[in-house]
Amino acid sequence: MDVYRNQHPSETCLKIYNTIENSEPKWEIAIGCLRQPEFVIQHRLDMRCPLWNYLLKVLYQYCTDSNIVKEVLNLFQIQEWLRISNQAEIVEYFLHHAYRSCFDIHKNLLLDLDIVNTFILCKKFLFVKIFLKYYNAPRFTRHDYKLFMARIPLQLQQIRPYPLMRPSLDGWMSRGRNFRCVQSIYISNCKHLIGANESLCFLWRSIPDSFITFDEISRILNGVVPTTTIRDIYKFYLESVDAGHDCCQPRTLMHYCRVSIRRTLSNNKQLSPDGIHCLELPSVLKSYLLLCR
Repeated sequence: MDVYRNQHPSETCLKIYNTIENSEPKWEIAIGCLRQPEFVIQHRLDMRCPLWNYLLKVLYQYCTDSNIVKEVLNLFQIQEWLRISNQAEIVEYFLHHAYRSCFDIHKNLLLDLDIVNTFILCKKFLFVKIFLKYYNAPRFTRHDYKLFMARIPLQLQQIRPYPLMRPSLDGWMSRGRNFRCVQSIYISNCKHLIGANESLCFLWRSIPDSFITFDEISRILNGVVPTTTIRDIYKFYLESVDAGHDCCQPRTLMHYCRVSIRRTLSNNKQLSPDGIHCLELPSVLKSYLLLCR
C-alpha cells in the first residue's frame, strides 16, 4: 500500500483513513501502515497526529492478537503517547496485551520520571487505577519532586515552592515523605475532577508509607492558606484513602503483605489481573491484591 510518496501529510492521512474504512479486516491494513518505514519516519515523533489515534483505535476495536500488539508497541514512543492520550480503554488494552505477549512496557519508560506520578501531574487520574493493575507502585524521583513543587503554586496562588520543601530542608521530614504529602495536596486540589479521589485511594493502597497526619499537612500549609482550606484538603485525603483516623502509625500487616506480594509479582513479570487470577487464592484476596479493597 504505497500511499506515502510525493503527497502532503494531510492527503496521506486521508488516503490511509479511506483505505482502512473500505477494507476488511481493518486491523491488517492498519498494521500494514505502521510497518512501513515511511510512516515511522514521518510520524514517530509526532504522537499528536490524529492518524496515530485512529490507527490505535482500529487495533483496539478489531485486533486481539497479543503478538501483533507487541509489534506495534515497539514502533512508537509509549511514554509520550501515554502523556498526551485521553483514551483510557486503549491504555488498558495495550497493558493487557503487553502482559500477554511478555512485552516489558516499563523498559521504555524514563527512569527520572515515574509514569504514575506523571499521570497525576497531568491530571489523568483515570489512568492511575488502570496502570496500577500492572505496575507495582509509583516511585519517588527527584525530578517528579521538583515538578510537583513547581505545580502546586499554580493551584494555590498564595503559596511559593519554598514552604512546601521546608519540612525536608529543615530535616523533620524525609524528601520522599514530603513528596507524598505535596502529591496528596495536589490531588486534593483537583477533587472536582473525575477519578481524583480514586487515584488517591489506589496510590496509597500501592505504597507501604504510613498515612499522612493532619499535623504534617498543616505544618506544610500553615500560614500560607486558610485553616479551613487545610481542613478541607485533609478531609478529602482521609475520605479518599479510607484512613479512618489521624495517626502516623505503621500500616496493617495485611497491607504490608499486599505490598510485598505485588512487588514479587512485578519482579517476576506476573503483576496483572490475569497473573493474579492464576493464583490459588480466594477471590476477596485477589481483589485485595488488585487494590480494589
